Amino acid sequence: ASSANTTTLRSAGNLTLQGYSYAASGSGRGVDLNNDVIAASGTVSMSGQHNTGATYAISLSGSTSITAGTGVTLESLNDNTGTIALLSSGGIDGGSGTVLMRAANYAFGGADRTITTTGVLTIQPDADENSFASSFDNQYLNPVSVTGLTLGKSSNASAITLSRAISLSGPVSIYGGSIDVNANITANSGNILLDADTGSTLNQSSTGILLDDAITIETVTSGNLTLIGRSGDTGSGFDGIDASSANTTTLRSAGNLTLQGYSYAASGSGRGVDLNNDVIAASGTVSMTGQHNTGATYALSLSGSTSITAGTGVTLESLNNNTGTIALLSSGGINGGSGTVLMRAANYAFGGADRTITTTGVLTIQPDADE
Repeated sequence: ASSANTTTLRSAGNLTLQGYSYAASGSGRGVDLNNDVIAASGTVSMSGQHNTGATYAISLSGSTSITAGTGVTLESLNDNTGTIALLSSGGIDGGSGTVLMRAANYAFGGADRTITTTGVLTIQPDADENSFASSFDNQYLNPVSVTGLTLGKSSNASAITLSRAISLSGPVSIYGGSIDVNANITANSGNILLDADTGSTLNQSSTGILLDDAITIETVTSGNLTLIGRSGDTGSGFDGIDASSANTTTLRSAGNLTLQGYSYAASGSGRGVDLNNDVIAASGTVSMTGQHNTGATYALSLSGSTSITAGTGVTLESLNNNTGTIALLSSGGINGGSGTVLMRAANYAFGGADRTITTTGVLTIQPDADE
């Protein structure tokens, strides 16, 4: 339906499009829509398979619009080559249901694409693949009224860049081989998870989670905030979680706040968690664990004006057995609220200055848990 003429497909129930191109040559697309109207009282489901000469499994262009009452599914069937091309100004409206997209690649045509639903928006790799075929950037993704967002899946080893701010009423889950956060993330209620750890170390030069801009990541009324970052095993000095620029990163949780950083960089000084001039705050507990690479000594590094404030306790822990250091080099101090402040590491560094730790609970400073 790729002519300039408008084709209208409307269903009082569900609407399903399944397209398969096996053309011997040229650009054969699975489903090719242009200036069309797709509407259903129930769900809209599209699946497409391009031929060997094409890249678009599903292509939406012109003014094509998709409107459903209870959810939309768009799926490429080309494993690690298929692209869902969101090139239309018409937008996607999933009604009260989930909007689910699965493909190796996504194309936005250099313009904002609006996806509206009071349900959850999920964008994942192809169902038969662990990862996106290329990096994913949310720059042109414009979710409206969405109550939850998932980008990637736990096995995704491709990079995720968050260039556009995310603000939702529900949970946010981002999965990537590396995650570069360049804009604010807000969940008014629900958890935020940034997971840049596939469970095994990737053969690449990358920081796990990079927070080098002046940004805020927060859960507002409820929900925990969790960041998990593992660097690649090549390159020099890559951290697990890197917020070491002069810009202030603010991490704020209405529940608990957890940072887990692991550096496996081949050389240089790769730290587990590296914070500088940052604000870390939680109504519940703050927990940080870090592992440095073989060229470093700081498993956890707090420098500049970095401050940690928790309602019910703070835990800082090195995972490097007899070599890891917790470096308390910041003027911002640690406040554990009414809870225990617990630190475990082989070594401690204070930078030749007083470091203030406040709590109405207990302060405990111990060796590494395995030593």
